[in-house]
Amino acid sequence: MALTIPTKDAKRQSLLVDGLRILAFQSWKIEEGRVLEDSLKSQGAYSYLDEVYSVFLAEFKKLEIHQFTFAELSKYITEDLGYTLNDILQIRSEYYNKRKNSATPRQTQSQAQNDFGNDELF
Repeated sequence: MALTIPTKDAKRQSLLVDGLRILAFQSWKIEEGRVLEDSLKSQGAYSYLDEVYSVFLAEFKKLEIHQFTFAELSKYITEDLGYTLNDILQIRSEYYNKRKNSATPRQTQSQAQNDFGNDELF
């Protein structure tokens, strides 16, 4: 595996896609996730939260935003969704700050990693 250093646009694009994931999950969880969660709970599923998120993530990965260039993603966010790029980055930042502040003292570094397995270093 070759070592690569992402461009500034590639890095920002990655952060924006992660922000859209957070925004989409918040909406999806309210609209569809609760029904699925209730169904899994009633079936006695032990790790129903993981199952709920995995259903969402499978759908999220199908979105065409993953093939967009930085310019296409920027246009999609600003023109189609009506957000600024900073709005999406702020949503992402607030999510991880909230998550970090709610972590228990026993939580390890690996448990504090984000959902894509990357440390919150940006």
